[in-house]
Amino acid sequence: MTEHLGKGMRASWAFLAVFLIGPAVPVLGGETSSPEATVRAAYAAYGSGDPAIVQRISTPGAPAIPTLSKAITRRCWFVQSVVIDAREITGDHATVTATALVTKPGKDGSPERNRTEGTTVQLHRSGGRWLIDRWAPVEEPFIDRLIAAAEPQRRLLLASNEAFLSPEAGRLLAMRAWEATNHNRATAESLNALASDLAGRIGDPGAQALVLGIQAIFRRDDGASEEALRLCRESLALAQRSGDPDVLARALTNMGRALWNRDAFSTEAFALFAQVSALEHEVDDQTIICRALINLGNLYTNRADYFSARATYERALQIARSEGDRVGITACENNLADTYDLEGEHDLQSLHLRAALATSASSYYEPILWAQLADSYTQAGRLADAAKTLKRATRIAKVVGGDMNWANVYDGFGHLYMKEHKYGKAEKAFLMSDSLYARHSESDQFDSGAEAALKNGDSTTALSLARSAAEAARHKSSYRFVEEQVMVGRALRAQSDKDGAVAALSEAVTESEAYRDRFAGEVRPQTDLFEHYTDAYAELSDLLIELNRPADALRISEMQKGRALLEIARNGRHDISKSMSVEEKDEERRLAEVLSALNRRLADAESEAEATGIRPELANAQLEYEQFEARLFARHPQLRTMRGSPSIPDTAAMAASLPPGAAYIEYSLAPDSLDVFVLSRGADGSPRLIAKRRLIDREQLRTLAGRYQEKLSRREGSYRADGRALFNIVIAPILAGLSGIHHLSIIPADALWRIPFESLVDRQGRFLIERFSVSYAPSIAVRLAGHELKPSNNPILTCGDPVIESGTRKQLQAFYRGMSLGRLPDAADEATVVARMYGTGSKRLIGTDATKAEVKAIASNYGILHFATHAILDDRNPMYSRLLLAADPSSGEDGMLQSWEIMNLDLNASLVVLSACDTARGRVGAGEGVVGMAWAFFVAGAHSTIASQWAVASLATRDLMVDFHAALRNDQHHSATDALRSSKLRLMKRPAYRHPFYWAPFVLISTDNE
Repeated sequence: MTEHLGKGMRASWAFLAVFLIGPAVPVLGGETSSPEATVRAAYAAYGSGDPAIVQRISTPGAPAIPTLSKAITRRCWFVQSVVIDAREITGDHATVTATALVTKPGKDGSPERNRTEGTTVQLHRSGGRWLIDRWAPVEEPFIDRLIAAAEPQRRLLLASNEAFLSPEAGRLLAMRAWEATNHNRATAESLNALASDLAGRIGDPGAQALVLGIQAIFRRDDGASEEALRLCRESLALAQRSGDPDVLARALTNMGRALWNRDAFSTEAFALFAQVSALEHEVDDQTIICRALINLGNLYTNRADYFSARATYERALQIARSEGDRVGITACENNLADTYDLEGEHDLQSLHLRAALATSASSYYEPILWAQLADSYTQAGRLADAAKTLKRATRIAKVVGGDMNWANVYDGFGHLYMKEHKYGKAEKAFLMSDSLYARHSESDQFDSGAEAALKNGDSTTALSLARSAAEAARHKSSYRFVEEQVMVGRALRAQSDKDGAVAALSEAVTESEAYRDRFAGEVRPQTDLFEHYTDAYAELSDLLIELNRPADALRISEMQKGRALLEIARNGRHDISKSMSVEEKDEERRLAEVLSALNRRLADAESEAEATGIRPELANAQLEYEQFEARLFARHPQLRTMRGSPSIPDTAAMAASLPPGAAYIEYSLAPDSLDVFVLSRGADGSPRLIAKRRLIDREQLRTLAGRYQEKLSRREGSYRADGRALFNIVIAPILAGLSGIHHLSIIPADALWRIPFESLVDRQGRFLIERFSVSYAPSIAVRLAGHELKPSNNPILTCGDPVIESGTRKQLQAFYRGMSLGRLPDAADEATVVARMYGTGSKRLIGTDATKAEVKAIASNYGILHFATHAILDDRNPMYSRLLLAADPSSGEDGMLQSWEIMNLDLNASLVVLSACDTARGRVGAGEGVVGMAWAFFVAGAHSTIASQWAVASLATRDLMVDFHAALRNDQHHSATDALRSSKLRLMKRPAYRHPFYWAPFVLISTDNE
């Protein structure tokens, strides 16, 4: 029987008095005697916020009412009233339709939102109780019939069911099409065509926005990026008219994805995803927020900012778990794995890939995850495990099919074969994967197989593959275009077409320069992004040496190095605060205070459980601060345009800057060769340039450099063999050109930044420092561009042995395993003695006086800064490395001076001495050197920095530093480089300190031309 209980909310609210939620709700401990009583009880769960109510009145294992369950969990919508529109009972089964008025309270003073929800509920009777089997929008059965019907019946259904032609129906059908885009293009296109027809009949801007968004996805996948963006803009305009935050968030995300597809580093896409993230409390479907955060994390990953990427993925993962969103969970775990892959942390990569597989069992995309897990094994050298895992991926792919599944499997085999030096098999595997990717316009994102073909001796195929891939990526993926254009150049070199190779590599460099110009003014993004492009410069420089064009080769080598610092040195560091509004300054202050407060909370946490709860908040706060900075550049484009790309000086200008007896030694590292330039002045003052190239595998050199530094830092006695091997590679080939030279200004490349060159051992068993004084520089151009320092009346500020709060010490030691953060009495003595040497105007800060707040307030007043403190270098995220100072509760400062804060200081220091552990470390940024504290002090305005490359011995360091300042102070014409060398030589004469462990870690990195 069918019993009509009302006309429905869309027509009349005459029956509200009868069916308001309140006393009419049954007691759930007894029987629910009617289907409508069960429905009302379910709606009552909104008010109670208790999802357990839903479970008690739902059929075990049934889909029940997931939408309602999520709303209860979030407590965002509240039911004001319910009308039962109709019920139909057939035996022990019933269908009830109901309409509810629900309200979401306003946030931060915004008006509340009201809406009506029509629902169809299917129930069955069991043991005298009515239990819910399914809860769905009232339009859903109609949409199901519409989708299942043939074309003539569809027209009839549309004509005879005008009551269901509502905005809800249009949006529901469009969402069916949207979901299908992840699985079947043909189904998605068919559903979207039907949704477009329905949206047109209804005239609802929300449904129309969704339809256009899906069309944009199709165009994006077809490679028609401009058409996709046009559709996204139209969709966004309609979404803004709709007033529906969910539709708006989806449109913003879709447009951001289209922009990202065109440019993997798009700042505009970054801003859009951040805008969606800010809608978190407005949006009902939190999976949209999850997807926006995933895309935001992908942009951070592309920028090599893995710290921010992981914080974003973790936040998205929390949402996905709370929503039961298996697809979102899998995507987050997979993307977390990607960040660890890019950092070479393959054990952690495998851990997250297995977590992704645990949530995607029986998923259509499961073979992709197995292929990625295999690739992590390949990169870790676990080739047998990789082969076994790829076989499993192959078995699953045979069952589920799918081009993208097979493409990833073949790609995995390609990388495995490359590691096994089976280049013929690798080439075939990459060809298979690339042909499958190409069907989905994804071939610009994956290995073309050109490198495998080249290593297999097939330069013709390599050239064809690389050219095809480069053209596919042109105007679409700047990085991929450059990568493949480099392969074009290498293939042409293999065919002895040197002129063609120069042209191809020059085009890659031109594209890299154009890409860099887009980020003028943004210091941090430049250091992260540009390292993806440096192979183009290294390869072209190497070819020009081969063509006996050393001056041109040096200029190209200089173009890849130290460019962010060069820009600042040439154009000055723009004070962003002068361009900021009062509101923006207040926001920056608020964000900085939040970061400081969270750091203090973490330090004060009394348990690991409490600390675990704080760390995600801290990561989110750091993410919010970086998003604020990104918005600043979007709002104030003058911060970019006021800075042009500085030119590189010619060889004569470089040589003219050299003092007598000095030489620049610059290195450039390509995949298969190491180039070294020696620039000095002849007796008549004319430039003398020598360029040498040595064939060497880049990975082998990285391994040797890493092993050598590790042996030195562990005080191992077997370091000499590696020190001699490195000497033979990096110094011996140019030794004859160093006649009459006593000072070397070294511009390292790649892993050579990890090597203290002073400790290298020559063929007579002597250390290099016994023959030369050595300093380091980001580039020759940076040294030439150094700005003048204003005279300072205050000679030196020293900080020693600051008191670290016990909570801070405990948390840092727990987080950074094996770290000791005890008191440093030798450091206190060091700071005191050094300050006394410089006399009037000097200042020392010891113990509780050495606060972060005080250092930030007065550092700009001193010509030399000396820090004898603990330091923590975070290789994974150098901008959050920190010097540990004393906390100051009255100022709210947390005592941790982080690299990003150092960059914001306005210094006038000729020298910064970081007499602490590991202060020269950081992520090796190709083209920028070691991006760590030394780099941050340069950005802040310092000219030279002395920093350590490993954990140093306290007493030996005190003696070295006191002796260094004595030498520097007693001879006003003594350069810091020579003062440091003489101090090291005196220290190593003491038998106990002969090992380089004691004196080699401290290196002088300078933007000055001493």
